[in-house]
Amino acid sequence: YGDLYRLGFADATFDALFCHNVLEHLEDPLTALHEMYRVLKPGGVMGIRDADMGGTLLHPTNVQLDQWFSLYEADWCGVAGDARFGRRLPGLCKTLPFASILITASFDVYSDPTGIQLIAHIGASRCREPDFVQRVIDGASTTRDELDLMRQAWRRWQSEPDAFAAIAHVEVVCHKQRGQRL
Repeated sequence: YGDLYRLGFADATFDALFCHNVLEHLEDPLTALHEMYRVLKPGGVMGIRDADMGGTLLHPTNVQLDQWFSLYEADWCGVAGDARFGRRLPGLCKTLPFASILITASFDVYSDPTGIQLIAHIGASRCREPDFVQRVIDGASTTRDELDLMRQAWRRWQSEPDAFAAIAHVEVVCHKQRGQRL
C-alpha cells in the first residue's frame, strides 16, 4: 500500500482522498494522480495541497539566505520532484476527467517565536545534513565554508525582531463525476 504509483486497492474504493505535500517530491506526479483517480469512487472528492517554494516569503533576507534557497531548490529538483510543483498541480489535475476542480492558494505563515525558530532550525540544520552537504559540494554549487556562513545567517535571522516567513501552497479540490469509473 506504500507505492503511490501502484496503490494496492481495487478501482473505486474511496469516497475521499487527501494528499498533502507529497506530489512535490515525486518524479512522476501525473502517474500518482492517475492512480489516485482510479481508486476514487464515482462522486468522490480528492483534495491535494502542495508547496511552491518559488512563492516563499522571507524577511529580512541577505545574500547567504538567498544562496541557501537557490541551493535548496536545486538540490530538491536534483534528488526527485519539483520545489515549485504547486504551480503545476492545477494543470495536471485538468488532464483527468474530473467533473469539477476548485483551485486555491494559501501560505503557511511563520511569524511567532516558535515558527521563526522552526524555520531557522530547518535552514541551519540542512547546512550540516551530510547527504545535502555532499550533494551540493559534489555539484560544485557551494563550499563547506559557504554552508557555514548560511547556517550562521539562519541563526542571525532567527534573532531579528521582524523575522517573518511564509511558504506558498496550491490546493485543489477535485470531484469525480457520478457514474464515472475510470
